[in-house]
Amino acid sequence: MNRVVTLPALLALLTLLGAGCGGDALSEDQQQAADTIAGQFGGEDPSEFEKGSSACLGEELVRALGTEALVEAGMLTEELEDPAETPKKVPRDIAEGYAEAIVSCQDVAGEIADRRTFYPNATDEDVAGYVACVEDIDPELLRDAVIESSADDGDPERTKPYFDAAKTCEELLGEADFSQ
Repeated sequence: MNRVVTLPALLALLTLLGAGCGGDALSEDQQQAADTIAGQFGGEDPSEFEKGSSACLGEELVRALGTEALVEAGMLTEELEDPAETPKKVPRDIAEGYAEAIVSCQDVAGEIADRRTFYPNATDEDVAGYVACVEDIDPELLRDAVIESSADDGDPERTKPYFDAAKTCEELLGEADFSQ
């Protein structure tokens, strides 16, 4: 089965993965760009965890790629603000920057703590098993999934190993209830 993951869907997934951010201070322009990118990741009504993970992803993308590359890729305007429409796919070098940011910001325990209410039947042991399972997934699989999902020349088949592994981990939590 071919899996096609659009950039907006990938951004939603990635927002759930990140939070552990750090690094050198950004300049004023870089911080503006990072804040703009963070807003794209965070969505309309982000939780505190999503705000933190989005900020990390924005900062790491700016550090990794620079504002000029993000403007050229259509992720920012020349004024470092949101474009009218963000691209569904990006050049491979931008996708590689995404991948590095996601691996740098990944916080599985924080992500599941934020989403815990979606798994009402999951016990603390289930959650601990899920965290261990996801943390055991080879980061290269995650990196490849991000790149292949978001690159304009990406191969959706190369996302399958990561998504299969992640699905196995998520099954440890039991059935999800997103109606809340």
